[in-house]
Amino acid sequence: MRLVVPDLFFHAEQYVEATRALIGREYLPEDRIHHDIFLNTICGAYLKKNRRNGAEHYYMYDLPTLVSILKDSGFENIKKCEFKEGADKELASFDSRPDESLHLECIK
Repeated sequence: MRLVVPDLFFHAEQYVEATRALIGREYLPEDRIHHDIFLNTICGAYLKKNRRNGAEHYYMYDLPTLVSILKDSGFENIKKCEFKEGADKELASFDSRPDESLHLECIK
C-alpha cells in the first residue's frame, strides 16, 4: 500500500517559523494570518459548518504516529518514500504536494 497524507510536522514547523519571525520584531505583532492558516489546515473540517465532503481533513498525522498506527494495524516493511519515489513507480507518479505530505509504503 502507498499512503500519502498531509504532514502535521511540516505544517507545525511552518507555523512556528512564521510566528517566531513575528515575535522577533521590535513591535508587538498584530498579524494572525499564520495562526489562521495553521488552524484551518489542521482542523478546518471542524471549524467550517458547511463543510463539503472531502473539502478538509478531519485528522493529521506526523511520521511517528502514522508508523505506530500502521504497525498496530498489522502492516510491515513500512518505508518512508520521497515524492514520486517508491517500489511502484506508476503508483508513485500520482503523488502531489511534495513538501507538505508524508509518503509511505507498507505491506500487510
